[in-house]
Amino acid sequence: MLSCIDRFQNLYPVQRDSQEDFEQRLIKYLDLTNEEFFYFQNGFIPKVVMVEWMDSIIECLPIYHIDNQEPLNYDLLDFREIHDRKLLQKFPRLEIAMKVNGNYDFNVIADRTTSDSRRQRRELISEILGNLNVKVKKSHFDKALLIV
Repeated sequence: MLSCIDRFQNLYPVQRDSQEDFEQRLIKYLDLTNEEFFYFQNGFIPKVVMVEWMDSIIECLPIYHIDNQEPLNYDLLDFREIHDRKLLQKFPRLEIAMKVNGNYDFNVIADRTTSDSRRQRRELISEILGNLNVKVKKSHFDKALLIV
């Protein structure tokens, strides 16, 4: 867990990087996130930490409805380049996890201040983790201070 945190802090992509460096950092970020998802699947990370990390991941990675090739959250993504350059295709675990069946309003989710925002955020995170065969409870969100 500490290794993931340390590597995240050292390689998080920054728009001011040169184009080549930025894409390499994006790929390294995706590789790290893929590794984290592997740890999630295998129970190596506490569920409350999973929820906390997913709260940030949903703002960085494109999220697709299972019937659509365009990200539901494209306008709000920190890194649209992940979709534009089809970088998730290199990481099947991420690609599978980030396909959802639910209907989410990402403008509401991004708000973070309303009960509807927190509810949708919790449902989205639960669905993505469910795609990894990880079940989380309301108590995990409560402990991560993502209260609904």
